[in-house]
Amino acid sequence: MQDTKNYPATTALWRMTSAYRTLVTSQLRQVGIYPGQENVLLELQKCGELSQNDLVKKIVVNHSTIAKSVSRLVLSGFASTTKSSKDRRITLVSLTDSGQIVASQVKQILDQAESAALRGLTTAQQQDFITIAAQIAANLSAEAKR
Repeated sequence: MQDTKNYPATTALWRMTSAYRTLVTSQLRQVGIYPGQENVLLELQKCGELSQNDLVKKIVVNHSTIAKSVSRLVLSGFASTTKSSKDRRITLVSLTDSGQIVASQVKQILDQAESAALRGLTTAQQQDFITIAAQIAANLSAEAKR
């Protein structure tokens, strides 16, 4: 979207998200992570062992997305899975030692991207941006549910 005259807000949103995605995706790939896996890594680092259902709820994505991310993380050696001793139907996911290292790298990548995104904005402007972005997200979510 490049029609700043007719769609200035849409163009600004598209440019912002595209630039952020480009920056973060290229850095995540350098540490062996696919887009979307960063959220799983950070939740596991923060919470420790979690079931796939808990990950679905915390990250707010569908189960197939989590299953694919977990499968890729296991294949990469960043996560491991076990069956719950209380309920064998539940798959528990945890980070391996190398997963802990990569999760720390991911956190650093996201911290740097956050700093880059907010560079040059005052604290008040940063808060205004966060408030406005949250309202835009709520507006679009509500419209999508119609």
